[in-house]
Amino acid sequence: MKIYPYPSDAAVKRLDRIVQRGLVFSQKELTAVQRIMDDVQKNGDRAVIEYTRRFDAPGLEIADMLVTEEETAAAEKAVDPKFKRALERAVDQISGFHRKQLPRSWFDTPRPGTYLGQMVNPVDAAGVYVPGATGGETPLVSSVLMG
Repeated sequence: MKIYPYPSDAAVKRLDRIVQRGLVFSQKELTAVQRIMDDVQKNGDRAVIEYTRRFDAPGLEIADMLVTEEETAAAEKAVDPKFKRALERAVDQISGFHRKQLPRSWFDTPRPGTYLGQMVNPVDAAGVYVPGATGGETPLVSSVLMG
């Protein structure tokens, strides 16, 4: 690890190099991602299931995606109470942080006859992709919390 005192010429030069390098993706990668996004937008859950089978869980069945109340209750009983408290604390901290980032509706009338503003309306539902190892056996729990 290299430490650059800031502000200094060396730190500014290093930061400039980092910013200039940007993120580089090949056209092939960009095309593949765009194709997936277009497919999901057009075909919804059917496309999501197809990609989940292809990339994460080949044996996934739609029934596997539906969680019953009984399964939820059994899972809650099986979870170590210390782990559950840690998750609840993480949820509180993450939620508190992101609440501060929420855009807010605002309106202004800077002069007669002028009405400016922004109306922010939440979406009814959103999907969350939770990456995991092959077969989805080791999901990244933090992705669920931050999703």
